[in-house]
Amino acid sequence: HISNIILYTYIIYLQSFHFDGYVLEIWNQFIFAGANVPIVTSIIKSIAQELKKHNLDIILAIPPFRGAQVELFSKQQFDELALYVKAFSLMTYDYSSIQRPGPNSPLNWVKQCIELLVPQKNDLRRSQILLGINFYGYNYTPEGGKAILASEYLDILKSFKGKIHWDDNSKEHFFESKYILL
Repeated sequence: HISNIILYTYIIYLQSFHFDGYVLEIWNQFIFAGANVPIVTSIIKSIAQELKKHNLDIILAIPPFRGAQVELFSKQQFDELALYVKAFSLMTYDYSSIQRPGPNSPLNWVKQCIELLVPQKNDLRRSQILLGINFYGYNYTPEGGKAILASEYLDILKSFKGKIHWDDNSKEHFFESKYILL
């Protein structure tokens, strides 16, 4: 089977470099491509079981709650995969977008994302959730905007003549500047 050959090649690679396992960032790609969820979970379980035979682990990157009618990753999938993966990397960033400017990762939303997967505070499976935290921000402009890193942010602040504000709702800082068109 070609899939077994590929998997064993990956295992040899992991072992040769003394890695502990893989971070699988495949959930969104499969789901957006229209793959059947039970097939995707089966693939992840198979990979995890084979890696565990070699003392190797998987961290599965998963999308956050977006408030849609059908979630991309639900409590059901979490429950089904929790025994197979070492941890889930919950991508709790990019809450807003260029089309819908706002906070990057509001604290209440982050809490909601965790609680939807593992509602009980004392459930030990919460320790399997790794929060994805952004180390960038967004510069929204009349033309759209883009993600910016610290160096770009500092450049903007050099010419900024206002105050940086705290949004108590999202628990994030922000500032607004007016663009003057000449």
